[in-house]
Amino acid sequence: MALREHSFRFVLLITFLSIAIIPLILGIVIDLSFQRSVITNGIREDLEGRTRDITEYIDNASQRAETLVRYLDASPAVSAFLSQSYESDDKLAAEAYSIIFSSRSAFPGVEITVSRSDGVILSTVAHYEEYNPVKYTGWGILRLAESSEEPVFYAHNWNTTSSSGRFCSVASAHRNSAGEIDGYIIADLTAALLQHYPDASARSFSLAMEDRFGTYCFKSDNWDDYESSRTNYTEVEASTASGLRVITRMTLAMMENITRRSLMLFMALLAASAVVAIVASFILSKKISTPISVLAGAIRRIQNGDLTAKCELSTGIKEFDSLGADIDSTGEKIDSLIKTNKEKERSLRHSMLKSLEAEVHPHFIFNSLGIIQQSIKLNDKEAAMDIVNQLANLLRSGLSEQNVVPLRKEIETAKSYLAIQAYRFEDRLRYSIDFEDWLLDSYRIPKMAVQTLVENAIVHNIDRIDYPLEIRLGGRFYKNSLRITVEDNGTGIKDSVLDAFRKESLVGEDSHGHGLQNTDRRLKLFYGRDCGLIITNKPEGGVRIDMILRQEALDE
Repeated sequence: MALREHSFRFVLLITFLSIAIIPLILGIVIDLSFQRSVITNGIREDLEGRTRDITEYIDNASQRAETLVRYLDASPAVSAFLSQSYESDDKLAAEAYSIIFSSRSAFPGVEITVSRSDGVILSTVAHYEEYNPVKYTGWGILRLAESSEEPVFYAHNWNTTSSSGRFCSVASAHRNSAGEIDGYIIADLTAALLQHYPDASARSFSLAMEDRFGTYCFKSDNWDDYESSRTNYTEVEASTASGLRVITRMTLAMMENITRRSLMLFMALLAASAVVAIVASFILSKKISTPISVLAGAIRRIQNGDLTAKCELSTGIKEFDSLGADIDSTGEKIDSLIKTNKEKERSLRHSMLKSLEAEVHPHFIFNSLGIIQQSIKLNDKEAAMDIVNQLANLLRSGLSEQNVVPLRKEIETAKSYLAIQAYRFEDRLRYSIDFEDWLLDSYRIPKMAVQTLVENAIVHNIDRIDYPLEIRLGGRFYKNSLRITVEDNGTGIKDSVLDAFRKESLVGEDSHGHGLQNTDRRLKLFYGRDCGLIITNKPEGGVRIDMILRQEALDE
């Protein structure tokens, strides 16, 4: 008994700890995860918005630079300066410089250079010697411009041009009236351009750009700080129309500070809960461990088959004494109930299967016989024989003692029913059946289940519409389930009937909902609650019924 009481106290301790601490721990994990997720998502969404804005800003700046280059290329003063058609180079330079300076003023952050073929350069900034076509004939941007009739885009290597602030340029080779290149017009996009972006001064995020070869053409001042300090950050990237890859980073320090403070608070609550749980478990265990141990022993003997086990408990605690008295008399009751329930369950299952099976209605048989009689009168023996065969197949299926049949046989039954109805309604009924052959031989389903859905579609639509009723029957294996679908283009099902079906309660005497609910109950009886019917009204009109049979249930 001492060992048992000690064990119970240990269990009670664990129970109280679980009640007090496990939900708290789960709360900590969930709350911290939620906070981290919300904050991280908020930061990332903000960064994605900034990245999109910067990308559009760079694209617009590149387009403006291209427009500027085209404008200068077409300027008579710039053309005259490049062709040296005046006697005074100083005069030409003054006129050309006036044009490019006013253009540069209209485009803040864009620097303009006009270089002549003889090496003379006009620029709104300090001369870049690499733009001298005499000294640097192989310089990348000049080489690209020389080989293109249109302005070209060029991304600089940030390691070599960071002092000038240039990160990309748009350039065009100027051609004289003879079609010969007599100079170059270059518009440089510089880091100063980004100062005009609304968030350029924000230090909460960092910006870099790469060309299509992965070489940096721009880095913000704090770009390398993230990696060197090993700060946690989130990163977003986007591409411009010109091929630059814009990369932005934002620190997660705010999220880490909030979650760190939350964790400290939760740890304090966790420690307090543990202390309270331990104290409470020792106090309560002394009062309830003994009677519970006696009750547990009696129950254990009953579980082992000793239905005559007795507690004979007398503690003075009303609840325990009452429970002990109930256990003392429970053995015989359990034995009697087990026998009774087994018999009832067997009888109930059999009766439910029989009562829920779909049946071929007598009036359908009479209608079929009428069609046969009419075919004989019209001397259409082939039609009469076909209807007889289809009706015989249908009756054999209905009269079979088997509750579950191969899928192929069930589809053949439904096909027989549709064929007979097609003879009856002629052009008013059309149908199609689409199943992969391997499905038909792989599974078994309750008999008449599919035929019931087909019959339901015809009975509740054929006399309510003035256009041909179309029924599509098909099946496939999807997401580990056999899915059999019956669709029609009829009038649909009332919302009240659908709601009642979903709540598993019939509305009035609506036979439509009753027939579908019987089939759904039947499927759940065979295969479990996860199987059954899914019924929806189609937006274009009609009903779609999906019969869902899980693979696990089919394999049992």
